[in-house]
Amino acid sequence: MSKMIKTTDTEMKVDTSSILVVEIGDLSFEKDERYFWIDVYSGSGEEKKFITQIDEDDMPILIEHEELKIYCLNWYFNNVEIIEKVEE
Repeated sequence: MSKMIKTTDTEMKVDTSSILVVEIGDLSFEKDERYFWIDVYSGSGEEKKFITQIDEDDMPILIEHEELKIYCLNWYFNNVEIIEKVEE
C-alpha cells in the first residue's frame, strides 16, 4: 500500500494550538495562540481568501475572545470603507 505523504523526518513531536476567530461582515479575523499577529480573510469555506496580516508594533497581547473582538472592531472601523459597488 502506497502512502499519501513521504518524509525523512523521524521526529514524532505533536503540537496543538487554538485559533480564536472573529467574523465581521464577510471578513474573518483569525488569531492563532502561537503567534502575535492576526490573519484577515474575506469569504468563508472554499471561497476564503487571505487579505492581510495585522502585525502592529503596539498590538496588545490578545488572549481572550472579547479582547480580540474589540481589537478587530476597532481595526475594521479604521481600515474598512463601505461603498455602494466595488469596481472591477
